[in-house]
Amino acid sequence: MPNAIPKPEDPRLESLIRAVLRRQKLDASWTTTLRGLAAREIGPAALHCCHSGCRPCVEELRDYADEVLEAWRDPAAGERLLASAVGRRQRLKRGLRRLARLGRR
Repeated sequence: MPNAIPKPEDPRLESLIRAVLRRQKLDASWTTTLRGLAAREIGPAALHCCHSGCRPCVEELRDYADEVLEAWRDPAAGERLLASAVGRRQRLKRGLRRLARLGRR
């Protein structure tokens, strides 16, 4: 499945896009653009960087779409992406719960 393109309505694609947005601290309004880039509904050459310093830059969006595609094609990369989107606070809480469980043994 190295060159497969996801369908825009694929639920796995949605969760990977949400993970990228969360990790990059981007608003959910970028979901449609990322979905279009990842599903190749919007060609990567259709968007051009204007060099104004905006955030996110079109080049960043293309990189994020490529990351989503890679994660969609490779389940292990997908799991890493989903895990990386979990916030530091959530990881800390999870770690504290683990320590508490270990302390009770």
